[in-house]
Parts: sequence; C-alpha cells; structure tokens
Amino acid sequence: MLLAGDPAAPTPGGGRPALVVVGAVVAAALALAVVAWLAASSGGAPPPTSAGPGSALTLPLPPPPPPPATVGAGPEVELRAPEDGLETELPAVAVAAVVSATDLEVVLVNGAPVAVAVRDGVAHVETTVAVPLGSTTIEVEARDRAGRAAVVRRAVLRLAPEDEPLPPLPPGLVPGPAPRTAINERDGTVLVWVPPATFRMGSPFASDDARPRRDVRLTRGYWLGRTEVTWAQFRRFCEATGRTPPAATFSPDGWSRFEAGPDHPVFNVSWADAADYAAWAGLRLPTEAEWEYAAGGGRGARFPWGDRPPVFGEALLNAAPSLDLGLPGADDGAPYTAPVGSFPDGASPFGALDLAGNVDEWVDDWFAPYDARPATDPRGARGARRVYRGGSWATPVRECAVWARASANPEYANAHLGFRVAR
Repeated sequence: MLLAGDPAAPTPGGGRPALVVVGAVVAAALALAVVAWLAASSGGAPPPTSAGPGSALTLPLPPPPPPPATVGAGPEVELRAPEDGLETELPAVAVAAVVSATDLEVVLVNGAPVAVAVRDGVAHVETTVAVPLGSTTIEVEARDRAGRAAVVRRAVLRLAPEDEPLPPLPPGLVPGPAPRTAINERDGTVLVWVPPATFRMGSPFASDDARPRRDVRLTRGYWLGRTEVTWAQFRRFCEATGRTPPAATFSPDGWSRFEAGPDHPVFNVSWADAADYAAWAGLRLPTEAEWEYAAGGGRGARFPWGDRPPVFGEALLNAAPSLDLGLPGADDGAPYTAPVGSFPDGASPFGALDLAGNVDEWVDDWFAPYDARPATDPRGARGARRVYRGGSWATPVRECAVWARASANPEYANAHLGFRVAR
C-alpha cells in the first residue's frame, strides 16, 4: 500500500510530476559527470552537451586511435615451379616465380640475374635452369633497394634414363640381376650404380656434427653394395685369409642369446676388418659423401624413401621403437638384426637397401667437422676416429636420417656395427 507523501504515490489525475523533475535532475548530473570523465580521459575539453527534462542526452564518442606505424616489408617470393623434390630425366627444368616488392632491385636464379616482367604490380620470373645428373638445388633470390632479401629453394633430382648406357663394367664385375646393377665376381656382392652428382651434404635439422650444409661434387659415378656384407660372405673371407671370424652371437639382456643367420649383416667388426674384407674382394669402403648421396639422392629428405616416417605396420626399416613419431611398439618383426634386403619399400632412389637401420656401417673417412666451403670428392682429414652411418636395429627411427653421423675408434666393434662395399 502506498502512503501519502510517498514519491511513488500517484497524484490526482494520474501524473507524477515530482518524480519526473527529480529524475531529470539526476540524469542531467550523471550525464555531466560522464562527459567530464571522458574529457579527462581523452585529455581534451568536453564538447557541448544538452541535457534536461524532456531533452535528448548526446554523449561524445572517444577519439579514434592513431593509425599504426607502417614498416616497409621486404620482398616476397612465391616459387611456383619446380615443385620441391621434383624427379626428372630432362637436362633442364622450368623455373616460374612471382616476386612482390615495392622497390625491387634484382632477382637471381642460382646466383645469376634474370629478366622479370611486371604485371599487376608484381614481378614475374620465367626461365629454365640446366640440371646435372643427380641432385641439385634451384634457388630464387629477390633483393630490394633497401638491402632486404628473400630466398626460396627447391631440390631437384635428375635421374639417368633407364636406357642411358652405363660406363663399361670394370674387371671383376658382371651384369647384375636387374637394370643398372652388377655382381662382384669375387664375393658375389650385388652392386647398384650411382651417377656423378653435385648435392648439398648435411642438414639444417641435424646435430652440430652434420652442419653447416655444404655443396659437394662427386666427379665420378660409382657402384655401391645393394645391401650390407653378410655373415656368409665374411666367413668365406675369413676362411680364405686364415683369420678367426668374430662372434655372430650376443646377449642383449644378460641371459638370453641371439645368433645371427648367414644372411644377416655381419657385425662385431672393426674398421680394419671392414677395409681388409673390401680389399680382398677387389672393392673398397664408400666415402662418407658417397654413402650420403646414395642414401638420399641429395633430395634433402630425412630417410632414403622420403621425409615421411613409417607408421605402424609399414616395413621400411629395422630400427628401435620411436614413440615420439607415433609408432606404437614399432614392430618391424626383427628385435635385433634382420636378413639383408628385408625392407624393399625403404629403398634409396638408386635401389640400395638397408641404408637406414639394421646395422650401422663403417665408411672410409676419418671424422672431421664440416665447414661451409664447397668440396669436390671430399674425404675427412686424418684424425682419431672413423665415421659410421645409417643407424641400426638399436637406433630410434628418427635418428636413422641420411645425414646423421657417428664416429668411433677404428678398433671399436659391437653388435650393431657392420659395413657395405663400393667400387
């Protein structure tokens, strides 16, 4: 019930003039307070307002923020051709790029200036680049007059046509079971042909041992063992030379015993054991550069078959589980060594097998740090340790990269270290 004198009580005739007046005054006071606050916060004087009974209240809008400071952007390069990892048998590839820059100075393709055509406000590059057999890198660089630059690179692999004649087989080699293969008569090793090439050795994603990347030229093609040397082959060598073969057994856990079969890769061999076998067979150990190029083809991919790691159930290599790559259990069917050539889907671009996993492989070189200078047919300077490559059954998958390096005293021998040969 409303009491007499209550501001909410109706006046005669149903109006509430007292309430209207009070409300108008309060509204005007609040409006002025808001205007004063906005003026103080914006640092300026309040604009005129009108407020009162029955009038509309107009509040000022805050001033717009100042425009952001503009910073000149450097060139941007979109390389449309070739695609990264292109494989071709042609002696040249087309290069197409679009370059955006406000003040473009020059565009270089593999270090050489090229003409550009400006259309729709951007520079278009269209040219061709000769590519040698093997792997090469296509590099497009754009520079503006402020000294800013952008660089895009693509890896291209030029394959030798299947019908391209091979060089004459050297003495001791006979044609092999497949095109571009040969057999070494002395020990029965099947070899695959790897053409001469220029490629980028190492990786920006590698450990310090495999950095910096450098351009390496291999001036001669070579034959590389399709697989590692087996126990059967190494025992024949020991019988022919009167030496005692190493043990083909080991205990992985201290109580069980694993024995490798005759078609498994030999292990428990030192660098000298590997080099002696190669000399007896009329062969040699591959250099580190030859090994890396044969494994990856210079494409820059992590594995011989490409960049993608194996998923559960794929038989690409014999390695230890790698849970960080999503390989639950990584059951490749071989807890330790496996018969050579058991993973044909993991072949390198030249058909070599087991260049990732199974056993690590001695190469010819002494270990030496990389430098960035280009090299031709490099061999590591003499040092204290020899290099081995490839990873083994005991190596996590991600570490079986084609660029990964390891080294040891030449007398070192264990159950994960073997070798393959070259000619």
